[in-house]
Amino acid sequence: MARGEQALPSRFLGASLAEEGFMLVHVVLVLIVAGVALWLIESFIPMDAKVLRLLQAVVVIALVVWLLRVFGIINLLPGSHV
Repeated sequence: MARGEQALPSRFLGASLAEEGFMLVHVVLVLIVAGVALWLIESFIPMDAKVLRLLQAVVVIALVVWLLRVFGIINLLPGSHV
């Protein structure tokens, strides 16, 4: 790095700009697939409203935990990788 240049901080724990782009695309694709899968289940599989709300809550909580791990905010299992 030349004198006077500042290193850009990485939001993804030391990833390069290309890796950050791929990671962001991966995150968006996972969110789209999860949303479409949940929509398909809600639309085509008849189930009680209480079970449906429970399913929605579980999916949302799982996605939030996954997103927090991807962005490095939490690390529940230190030996596991996303």
